[in-house]
Amino acid sequence: MEQTSNDESNTRRFRVLMFPWLAHGHMSPFLELSKRLAKNNFQIYFCSTEINLSFIKKDRNLDEYFSDHSIELVQLDLPHFPELPPHYHTTRNLPLHLNPTLHVAFYMGRTNFQNILNILQPDLLIYDMFQAWASELASMFHIPAVLFLGGGAVFWSWYYFYDINNKGYSDIDGTYPFPAIFLRDYEIKKMAAFLQELKKNVPEEVVLSMTKGFEVSSDIVLLKACREIQGKYIDHLSSSRGKKVLAVGPLIELKHDGTKMEEETENSSHIIEFLNGREESSVVYVCFGSEYFLSEEEREEMAYGLELSNANFVWVVRFPVGHHCP
Repeated sequence: MEQTSNDESNTRRFRVLMFPWLAHGHMSPFLELSKRLAKNNFQIYFCSTEINLSFIKKDRNLDEYFSDHSIELVQLDLPHFPELPPHYHTTRNLPLHLNPTLHVAFYMGRTNFQNILNILQPDLLIYDMFQAWASELASMFHIPAVLFLGGGAVFWSWYYFYDINNKGYSDIDGTYPFPAIFLRDYEIKKMAAFLQELKKNVPEEVVLSMTKGFEVSSDIVLLKACREIQGKYIDHLSSSRGKKVLAVGPLIELKHDGTKMEEETENSSHIIEFLNGREESSVVYVCFGSEYFLSEEEREEMAYGLELSNANFVWVVRFPVGHHCP
């Protein structure tokens, strides 16, 4: 655990322990929410594995929060697996076949996380979707725990409507109240196959903890979404699951380093030039996140679809470490 400040002001702050899943796409919104809470005089403890914390420490936009100790980093140690060395205690560059192992190791890190709760005694735990066990451990110390879901309200409204704990995607019957949102037959089969594979490679208690995060949240659930855009889906999610859902906004990264912003603008000047030459709302942005890599077949299908659309587009294509664009 990182050394904490003895400043008396910290003891007067409401203390929040942030605990995201080990993917950078999950940590990013947790960090942005942490910044906003810290700006409002909350004391933030941000918990993750050593490899993830080493990456976070390099973020110059967090320097001011580290210097005044409003955000402090807390290291979670996972049990040893020969095939899962510490540099794989993150989804970044993790071989796909080791993903189930990481989930198991994360679940087995409960004892170490319990020790963290016992030492810090935070006023609130904000946890991620895959670790319902964190909320259950917090309840042992009478610490309220709130689920924070990244992503939009549309997906979560649909996802929790079909409640994979009970139905499974093979039983989808088309009764979701917003008919524009649906899965095609081949998508249902693909999702069902994924869940079947997950259950085959991950113990039942781990899978259960990965799917009941909403259920064990204390009264409310936080959602990275905007009510102005997704209000009806937020209301549906709230009414169907019986909890108050609070939208925290898009959580766009706060920039403080003017030099860094100038460098980034200069490096992307050709994209800015391209966008400035197009009409408003005429460009499609295509990106599947930093940790998803399209197969050659998927890239061809996406390229074909973009070609047929006749739309201007900016497409971010990523490849795993050691692979290059063919």
